[in-house]
Parts: sequence; structure tokens; C-alpha cells
Amino acid sequence: MTTAYSKGRKLEWQIAKQFRLAGFRTIRAAGSHGLADVVVFRDGDFAALTDPIPSTTIQAQLAGYVEIRDDRHILDPFLYGFEQTTKTRRNLIYAVPAQVWLLQMKSYQR
Repeated sequence: MTTAYSKGRKLEWQIAKQFRLAGFRTIRAAGSHGLADVVVFRDGDFAALTDPIPSTTIQAQLAGYVEIRDDRHILDPFLYGFEQTTKTRRNLIYAVPAQVWLLQMKSYQR
């Protein structure tokens, strides 16, 4: 049986793959308990992380989606919404352009 979780996971994998094929790096946050399901960033060194990805680039990668311009769905001027409707699904993607801090944790026994 196909669950809502598996349908969402499939969409996350599909979108992440699409961005990877376009030359970006992606991280999928399994379980959707964080701020984002998929994090997209430029491939390269750490300097590439400080170079924001233009919204036009995001829009180009989500070419099969229609931008949402409805204030009931988009509550923040820095939040972009995209929708794709098929016969059986309605997929919504919300995107926030952001520079992020990436934290890597290490713990050593003393």
C-alpha cells in the first residue's frame, strides 16, 4: 500500500535528483522534522555556499510547476510557492532563498 509518507518521499527524491542533474548538491532531511525536506546548494568549495541561488534558477528547475501567488498560501514575501497538479496528485513546494550555517559535529572521548 502506498502511504502519504512514501508519496512525499518519492517527490523529495525526484526534486533532489532534478537539482543534482543540474549541477547542484542536495541533502534530504528524512522524516520532515526540520525546516526543510530538501536543501539545495551550489556544488563547490565553502565560498560557493555564500553565493545565493537566484530565484530564477529555482523557477527554471521547477519548470513543470506553477508559481503560487495566493496570500492564503504564501505568508512571507521571501517565500516562494510552486504547485503541480496531476490527475491524482497536487504537489506543493515552498522555497526560501537563504544563506545557511552548516554545522558539522564531532565528539571525542577525553
